[in-house]
Amino acid sequence: MRKISYKNNNYDCLEDETVLDTLLRHKINASFSCKIGVCQSCLLKTSTANIPPKAQTGLTKTLIQQNYFLPCVCFPEDDFTIVESKEHEIFHDAIVLEKHWLSQKVCQFIFEKPEKLQFHPGQFINIRNTDLVTRSYSIASIPTSNRIELHIKHFQNGKMSNWLCHKLNPGDSIELQGASGESYYDVKSSQQNILLIGTGTGLAPLLGIVRDAIEKKHLGEIHVYHGSRYCDGLYLIKEMIQLKNKHSNIYYYPCISSSNPLLNNEKKIPDCINERADEFALENHSSLKNWKVYLCGHPAMVKKIKTKSYLAGASLNDIHIDPFELKDLRVKPR
Repeated sequence: MRKISYKNNNYDCLEDETVLDTLLRHKINASFSCKIGVCQSCLLKTSTANIPPKAQTGLTKTLIQQNYFLPCVCFPEDDFTIVESKEHEIFHDAIVLEKHWLSQKVCQFIFEKPEKLQFHPGQFINIRNTDLVTRSYSIASIPTSNRIELHIKHFQNGKMSNWLCHKLNPGDSIELQGASGESYYDVKSSQQNILLIGTGTGLAPLLGIVRDAIEKKHLGEIHVYHGSRYCDGLYLIKEMIQLKNKHSNIYYYPCISSSNPLLNNEKKIPDCINERADEFALENHSSLKNWKVYLCGHPAMVKKIKTKSYLAGASLNDIHIDPFELKDLRVKPR
């Protein structure tokens, strides 16, 4: 049986058990979120030479060279030693510049971009709070702005979103990790039409991709479908309409799926489409051959539309998903 060495203690690692599951089974308070090797919030460092390749998939070259790995997908082949991580190798300090409520449930944060933090719009970063809770959020801004813009959905029982939305204020410092993810604009696709489908705060990475495409003079059409059950979820509708009106190759479709879309004292939003965003998008674009497709939102929707986009002719290499929302393992309603 393999041994996992962690903080001067040894733990038995069962057959077909990851390093993370070994630690959790022994009641070790290890940070994690998605458990599928995507969010990177469980990142640890090892002195072991034989690191399974899958345990370093998606990490930067620098982190790989420094022997960091993802314990949630690490199935050790031999005894495995975890050593102390160096905070400055993983996290960057950032200052909160602005904080605005975009709707009753969505708060926009603007952070000063740390000098050493590099990103593509549409990628995600991890935020760690003072209780060492880590969560992933996608980036809506472009690097040339020297800002990092995030759209945070507030959950009543959310450990991170409560802290961000109610305790963090302009002038405060925060720890950021990343950026990560393969869902971002590629200038080589400047001639292709782009289809972007998102629900809720899944609009954030899609907006980042659109902004990046605009800055890089994208020539093809850009179609953005933003869906929500209720009107309140279309939290950037005015800005998106302005963007559409400013650029002749951008098309925006705000979609509401509920037959009773108004909450509390909400006013009806004109020009909304009473359809599911994903279904309406594929009705309008039955052939996606040579299109770029970006998907973000509810995991079931993303999985379904990825398959349907492929069947409609899109190459799998041209279908990009923002996977961090797959991380939510909590059972309690929030």
